[in-house]
Amino acid sequence: MRICNFTLRGEPRDRQRAGLVEGSMVFELNERRSLSDLLEEGVQGVERQGDGHPMAQAILYAPIPRPGKILATIVNTRGMLGGKTSFWTGRGST
Repeated sequence: MRICNFTLRGEPRDRQRAGLVEGSMVFELNERRSLSDLLEEGVQGVERQGDGHPMAQAILYAPIPRPGKILATIVNTRGMLGGKTSFWTGRGST
């Protein structure tokens, strides 16, 4: 199941709603709720609604727009932290 947040072209961004992507179509889910609301309440009983919209008419957004926590990020070089060299300057030498 591929779920997303989306709006249709021409709609304001604050009308985002949860959708189900199937092939080249996006289907609305359960009464225009956001994906965050669906995940909090549980995805049991999620059903697609209507005939769907062509993907070309949809604008997809981040599935969780403001995550509460980010886990397992990888920052292992000074370059990733804004520096120029690697923390592992001795890597590969004995």
